[in-house]
Amino acid sequence: MTTTKIKRMSRMFPASFGGTHVQENVIGKHRASISRAQNLMLQSGLLIPSTPGIYHYMPFLQRSITKLINIIDRKLDEIDCDKVQLATLSPKKLWMQSNRWDGFGDELVRAKVLKKEFCLAPTHEEAISDVVSKFGRNLSHVQLPVKLYQITNKYRAELEPKHGLLRCREFIMKDLYTFDADREHAVATYARVMQAYDEIFRHLELDIVKMKADGGLIGGDMTHEYHLIADVGEDRVAIDRATKAASGDLEQAGCDVHNTIELGHTFYLGTGYAAKFKATYLDAAKRNLPCEMGCYGLGVTRIIAAAVEDMSVENGMRWPKALAPYKVCVITPREGSGEFGGACELVEGGKLWEDLCRVVGDDVVWDDRHKKTIGWRMRHANLLGYPLVFVVGKDSGVGFVEVIKQVPRQEAESELVDINRIAEFTRSYFASYL
Repeated sequence: MTTTKIKRMSRMFPASFGGTHVQENVIGKHRASISRAQNLMLQSGLLIPSTPGIYHYMPFLQRSITKLINIIDRKLDEIDCDKVQLATLSPKKLWMQSNRWDGFGDELVRAKVLKKEFCLAPTHEEAISDVVSKFGRNLSHVQLPVKLYQITNKYRAELEPKHGLLRCREFIMKDLYTFDADREHAVATYARVMQAYDEIFRHLELDIVKMKADGGLIGGDMTHEYHLIADVGEDRVAIDRATKAASGDLEQAGCDVHNTIELGHTFYLGTGYAAKFKATYLDAAKRNLPCEMGCYGLGVTRIIAAAVEDMSVENGMRWPKALAPYKVCVITPREGSGEFGGACELVEGGKLWEDLCRVVGDDVVWDDRHKKTIGWRMRHANLLGYPLVFVVGKDSGVGFVEVIKQVPRQEAESELVDINRIAEFTRSYFASYL
């Protein structure tokens, strides 16, 4: 028997219900949105609506979110960023100090606590500047740059939330804030963060369009946006046919205009916030000077939704290998079939399961809902979009399993693989994503 814990679909929420509602969702024709990602996430039960623009994340989606957060954590650790968690309730006085209490408009979610006014912070320039200001008398120039980030829920009172996680009222965002001694060092920090963003998106297999942008409500005299081309996108970007350079100027000659989804934004802020909040440091002459700031956002839940939007097919989700909730699914025959006992023994007896776990760790799940046919479970596996599905069926008696590769932007492909080569096949398939 295997000594590794087996993750069974029959015991998972909500997949363990496995009733007709799942069958109907797999083959249903109803479409709630023009967003493919939203439709597929709702059909599969990954996303449960609460109220317009607010959703509950179910276990499979939560696994994907955790994976993306871990990728971001590792990449920011490589450039010496430190993780914090800032208060979500932000007092009105901070936002009045930055002139954004009114300037942010109706999108700012305001609240009263014991008659005092707060907002649910959609971004934290005020809060982080206030934090750093408390250390100004002791923060030396030799300790700079300071790079502090968080990955937390954010809130905006979107007038018209739409397309699921692509435009909603509660979402998860990574926001990084940097503090440098002068413009030269701040620009160098800015360049390092931009490089980290490029590497994150490459690892996610997303073909990102980067362009210079406007500072908007956050400000800054040097900003860049990171976009993914998508029909459902609400932004518009012009791409030069010859140079492939991107721009927000849609009237340029020689350009193609695309709908896009903005996934990230970087801002060089200068001393604007630092001066207002006295976020200072001591230079070599012991003078208190305002820090040069930068801020950098990544929409965590939006990146996941955009990746599914970009990669999926009509009737099934597809994922970046790094973000799939589970990398591998194993399907065994229906209870009562001639192959049922032998196939289950391959899993529970240890050979197949141990080989897969040695390669992908806990990223493998067994669809043991044996009252359902193999065909039904294969359709459900297609909906959920596991990168690899191993079907232990009639060929297992002669030493082979069917492997279904659910690759981005195309229908699934299958082939037979020798049972003794499963670990080698899986390791080769995921390569740098293990």
